[in-house]
Order: sequence, then C-alpha cells, then structure tokens
Amino acid sequence: NVFMPPKWSLGYHQCRYSYDSDERVLK
Repeated sequence: NVFMPPKWSLGYHQCRYSYDSDERVLK
C-alpha cells in the first residue's frame, strides 16, 4: 500500500487542496 498510482495521487492531492481552499473560504 506504499506505492500509489501517479494519477490517483495527483487527483487525491488536487481534490484535497480544493477541499481545504473551500473550507477556508466558507470559514
């Protein structure tokens, strides 16, 4: 489970970044 596909990793980080940004805007 240490290796993660580049696409999945990139998408995960992107979604995570967007989620955090939205949270900051809401708060």
